[in-house]
Amino acid sequence: KHRFWTHVPWGVDSFGCAEWTGCSLADLLKEAGLKPGAKQVIFTGADKGVEGGKVQHFQRSLSVDDALLGHVMLVYRMNGEDLKPAHGAPLRIIVPGWYGMASVKWLTSIEVTEGGWWGHQMEAYSFRRAADDPGRVPLTQLPVRALMAPPGFPDFFSRARVVAPGTHRVVGKVWAGAVGIDRVEFSADHGKTWANATLERKTGLFGWATWHYDWVTPAEGTCILKCRGFDTKGRSQDEPGDDDFNWTGMGDTQPQM
Repeated sequence: KHRFWTHVPWGVDSFGCAEWTGCSLADLLKEAGLKPGAKQVIFTGADKGVEGGKVQHFQRSLSVDDALLGHVMLVYRMNGEDLKPAHGAPLRIIVPGWYGMASVKWLTSIEVTEGGWWGHQMEAYSFRRAADDPGRVPLTQLPVRALMAPPGFPDFFSRARVVAPGTHRVVGKVWAGAVGIDRVEFSADHGKTWANATLERKTGLFGWATWHYDWVTPAEGTCILKCRGFDTKGRSQDEPGDDDFNWTGMGDTQPQM
């Protein structure tokens, strides 16, 4: 029931939280003047390659309604410094609270249309149950999600981690877009029992929060660690299972272990 999916080679730097400097996309569109019937804004980046059998630029779109909410930004600085090439210099967009692929880097054009455009990157980043699922849903806003930095040292081949008996502080991050974080739970027995972790404040409206749990390890044995987040709307992460087949794994929030 498990299907491996070849896509972007994500590494340890595939997610983060930053402070951005720029201008409001809504202000820019209003100053430019939107024509009657405008429904969709298409963003094109300078990066291009072969995907889907043809050479194409990275492109994503937002509805005009989403683009005019006021928090989508055109940015040129990150954490008080000019954007670096790896982060989209000289100009990129930031769509706070959405999955990262919506925030197109190396921006070369912004096009407003009457709607109907559907590019490869819209197709690729969708939840679907088959390659040609007519009910596919493009990923937009981030769900609640908690991740941890596992303690101990990994075995070279199995990647199982080895820790000494005693108390170990497990640390992690949790986020839910613009929604507040209610709590993070930690389990050391593969989800049979859960305990509340200590949760710090979010770093901003769209930021994340740090959490930790002081785990007392047994003298011997194997433990399977897991964590899960809950937001203030009562939502949590996906329950482990294969009942709802996810063709590409997009949007999956089953607890890390």
